[in-house]
Amino acid sequence: MRRKRLKERGITLISLVVTIIILLILAAITINLTIGQGGLIQRAKNARIIQQNAEVNESQQLNELEKNMESVVEKTEKNTKKYGTKIADTSNYPTINISGLKYADIDNDGVADGIIVADLARRNNDIRNTYKGGNPWGDIWGSFSYRKQIRDLKEYDIPNDDNYTYTFGNSNVSGKLVKCTNSNGNPRFYIIALADIDNNTHYWYKNANKKLDNFYSITYNDFGKGKSFTDYNIKKWNDSKYGEQIESKDSQNADVWGIIQDEVKDGWFVPSRAEWSAFASYLNTSRRSTNSNYYENYGLSSSYWSSAQYYRSYAYGIYFAGGCIAFSNVGSLTTDTGKFYGLNVRLASTF
Repeated sequence: MRRKRLKERGITLISLVVTIIILLILAAITINLTIGQGGLIQRAKNARIIQQNAEVNESQQLNELEKNMESVVEKTEKNTKKYGTKIADTSNYPTINISGLKYADIDNDGVADGIIVADLARRNNDIRNTYKGGNPWGDIWGSFSYRKQIRDLKEYDIPNDDNYTYTFGNSNVSGKLVKCTNSNGNPRFYIIALADIDNNTHYWYKNANKKLDNFYSITYNDFGKGKSFTDYNIKKWNDSKYGEQIESKDSQNADVWGIIQDEVKDGWFVPSRAEWSAFASYLNTSRRSTNSNYYENYGLSSSYWSSAQYYRSYAYGIYFAGGCIAFSNVGSLTTDTGKFYGLNVRLASTF
């Protein structure tokens, strides 16, 4: 019995030793898998490094993409010019062939936003002017007056020499780019947009024919009223005050007050009768194509709507081709052939 017990103890000891050896082997394998070369810890470190590198590469790619986008935007802006708040392809622009004009840079981005057409600080008090183009506008139709302003004006950077080149299609025109350096105070300049609102002619407000309030007069000096007239007419149009609106933006069968509302929110407006007269006088436009100041040389169309009403069925129109200011029916205008005949739309602003 004693010999049998000793034998069993020996077997148990051998089993214990074998178990310990197996455990040591498993421990060695586990340690190697965990901290050895290519182990779990090393793999985790490598994965973290790979993730960090991926994040760096992604950040670099995003930065590169952002730079490329900025480059594209910058290139696009160089190849396009602004009127109002919209970007328009220069191929749609009328050609300006007159150098030496003053251009307004409203947002100080180095690009012209309009032509300066009136300077309130350069007129004598209560001076009255009449259009002096190829076919002078009479005093009733073309007169305007405004008081010279010398106080509380914004400050501007006005170059002494022509130092700005503006590109219109294939033409390069030299001029002066005026910037506002201090936005405190009142505007000094009136500017006119570089292009018409679109290539179509339009109704003033088609269904308002014979329904307009008669509160404007041909003898009323409405210089400085273009903005308030525009706001008033848009409100009446939005409220369908005078009848159903014609608001197809892609067609010439559209009312003026429906197609300009985005630009008006950014400070643009349809000039009044007297403002158009002042603009034509300031630019010294001519209706004669042989004159260097021919209106087309300023990129102007032959006729435009004003924001000023004449009577219940009429609003003032400006006719550069005829050298006059007259009134036109706000509704359906037809020629002898029965085709629609309307006027163009060019916006103005103060600066």
